[in-house]
Amino acid sequence: MKKRLFSLLSIMLVLSMFLSSPVSASANQSALQAGETVTYEQTVPVNIVFIGYKRDSIEKQTFLRQLPGTYEPIVRYPAFYGLQGRDMGLKFNFDYNVTFTDTSFANNFFAYLGQIGTPGDPTLFQLQYNDQKKNVLNVTGPVLYIDAPSVEDWLANNLSVDQNSYTIVFVNWYSRPYFKFHVYTKTDEPDPDTGYNFGEIRASRKMIAWGHEQPPVVL
Repeated sequence: MKKRLFSLLSIMLVLSMFLSSPVSASANQSALQAGETVTYEQTVPVNIVFIGYKRDSIEKQTFLRQLPGTYEPIVRYPAFYGLQGRDMGLKFNFDYNVTFTDTSFANNFFAYLGQIGTPGDPTLFQLQYNDQKKNVLNVTGPVLYIDAPSVEDWLANNLSVDQNSYTIVFVNWYSRPYFKFHVYTKTDEPDPDTGYNFGEIRASRKMIAWGHEQPPVVL
C-alpha cells in the first residue's frame, strides 16, 4: 500500500452493520441428513467505504488480499483448552464491494462531525499516548466528543450502499482543513441495574472507532 492503512492518527473506523433482512442461504442446500454433517453456506455482502481518501492512496487488490474470504465457525471452548473445536456446520463466504466517496460527500460529512461535536479536554488515553517517548505527535485540545449513534444514522441516510449488507467505513479526516482530534461516545444508556453511566463517566468508552449491529434501517 502507498500509505499505512491503519495509522492511529489518520484513520478512524466506523463499523455500521445495516441489516434490513437476513441474507439468505443457497437454495440448493439440503436439510439435515441422518448420520452426516451438513455444512450450510451463506454469502455475506460487505460494503467497504472510504471517506476522505484519494483513490490512488489505497491499492484495492492489496487491501482485499488482507481480508478473509470465508469464515467457518467452531465451538470455541474446546479450542480454548487446546482441544480441537467442534465444527458447527456453517460457512460464510464474504462478497466485498469497495467504494470511495467523492469530495462533496466528504465535505458534508466532516462538516456534520464538527457541527455535532462538543469540545472538551483530551481523554486519559490520549494523554497517555502523548506521554509516550515515540508518539508521532501530541493530541491537543479541545477534543471533539461526537455522538456515535448520530454518526451511524447520518451514514445510513447518506451512503448509497446496499442496506441488506454489512458496511465498514474508513474515515480520513486528519489530512483535511478544520480537522479536530475527536472521540466517539454513547452516553444515553446507563447500566439498568446500577444506573452507572459507563459511556459518560469512563474514559475507556470514548473511542476513535465505533461499531455495533443496528436494528433494521428503513430509508
